Amino acid sequence: MRPKLFHIPLGFLLEHLNLLALLLGLAISAYIIWKWIRRAEPFPISAGITLGGVFLGWLILSALKSKYHLPAYIPIYSYGFMLMLGFIFGIMLAIYRGKNRGISEDIILDLATFIVIGSIIGARTFYVYIESASSYANRSWTSVFYIWEGGLTFYGGLLGGVAVALAYLKIKKLEILKVADLLIPSVALGLSFGRIGCFLNGCCWGKVIPNSHGHNSCWFPYCWIFPKGSLAFQDQVDKGLLAATAKESLPVYFTQFYSWALALLITGILLIFARYFQKRQGSVVALFCILYGLGRFGIEFFRGDNDPAYIFSFTISQMVSLYTILFGITLGLYLLWKGKPIEPLQPLPNQTAPPSDTNSYANNSNNTPPTPEER
Repeated sequence: MRPKLFHIPLGFLLEHLNLLALLLGLAISAYIIWKWIRRAEPFPISAGITLGGVFLGWLILSALKSKYHLPAYIPIYSYGFMLMLGFIFGIMLAIYRGKNRGISEDIILDLATFIVIGSIIGARTFYVYIESASSYANRSWTSVFYIWEGGLTFYGGLLGGVAVALAYLKIKKLEILKVADLLIPSVALGLSFGRIGCFLNGCCWGKVIPNSHGHNSCWFPYCWIFPKGSLAFQDQVDKGLLAATAKESLPVYFTQFYSWALALLITGILLIFARYFQKRQGSVVALFCILYGLGRFGIEFFRGDNDPAYIFSFTISQMVSLYTILFGITLGLYLLWKGKPIEPLQPLPNQTAPPSDTNSYANNSNNTPPTPEER
């Protein structure tokens, strides 16, 4: 467990902040000009670039304004760092797969920018106001924005991201299911990085294993023992399961690993299904809802951080999982009945490969070998 991954010292930055900000601005400007020169048409200033520029400008201005009030170092939190990696690799996967599906990189980057913002807002809102409202009752309202502490619920992030994505796709008049099929494996891949962040941060821990006896009965990846001061340790102390003087927690189910393995497995299944077995648009989304809903429903039985609060002693996430499974099954049946067939994989217009020598020879009416000029 390592909530703070590493620290960035600010001594040099404090002395040369104005110069660094100027160089950064010049570099961004030079890049945009270079992109504009290399294109046959004017370089489109997309919504993603605009939003990113506003955010970057805000960071620079904030740093300049509080130059003499910056701390000696900036902590890089493991949870936020893994989320960032998840978004980056998820976007890279979507761009790679979009090349053969007629979806441009500009659209993916624009959409990803809005989805990132919407999913973070949705995930944090769902966690603070639905799953952990009592924990934040006596804290400052600004603690709602402390996302580096953890506390981002996947289902809340999914709902927030979907809402923003639907609005964007409607405005752009794009095929919703086609784009959703492209993005959903990236969501699963990003989730796998998020679960690594959960482990490093110490959240989403498992229940105490019955009749466990320390290290002698704990083996990877079945269970895990957390150090003193961790969230799992403190939870066991609060529940009277462990003395505050203990050096480590009781063995708990390694639910972070279970969730990571589930997300990675689903990513692989979705990619294979989309490449070799998909027949209808939207079926990748339906399969994800069924697989993740089933997996999350089962893992919740071993989680120790969520108290049952609903019918049949199910947790909130288990209830949402049931609705997710039902939605996936309903969508799958509808697609079998009225679903639109998928289009054959084809590259974007500017990525079309030239015909090979074999095809040129086959199309030659005289059946003569092609000349060097034809090659």
